Amino acid sequence: MIRRADLVPVGRVVKPHGIKGEWTCSLNVDEIDFDVIDYIILDVEGIFVPFHIRDRRRKNSVEVWLSLDDIPNDCMALEMKGKTLYIAQSLMTNLAANADRNSNSLAGYTLIDKHYGTVGEIEAVDTRTENTLFIIGEYLIPAGSDYITDINHHSRTIHTTLPEGLLEL
Repeated sequence: MIRRADLVPVGRVVKPHGIKGEWTCSLNVDEIDFDVIDYIILDVEGIFVPFHIRDRRRKNSVEVWLSLDDIPNDCMALEMKGKTLYIAQSLMTNLAANADRNSNSLAGYTLIDKHYGTVGEIEAVDTRTENTLFIIGEYLIPAGSDYITDINHHSRTIHTTLPEGLLEL
């Protein structure tokens, strides 16, 4: 069962687009690359239901056109108007850790570690090597999904469990 606590709201359905079930969707999270997401989650009568993305096209920086396997026509698409789009928190964590290899979209987020507490604000994301690194002052922190336990885009925080001794090197 999918729980609301495990989801991140990433946008909403604005309106149907065309007659084949495509939607115009407004995004509120700019780190989403819909080219690597296979499904989105919608609240359907109080139950969170995953829908496979059949096709996606970027309209502009804040809107995307989506069509889903189970929404074949404009009548069904109209029923979804105004609904919130969600993705799984775990997927969001993996996307943030592994995607955006050419941008600093997480710069400005505060990194908080289970052992070290608040480490500081991420100044930049170094993607020049195979292993992406967060740069915080003199620290180079691994940005792998093995260490990231949570990313909260609303509070702009990243929670980690770093290996003991890492910040003493």
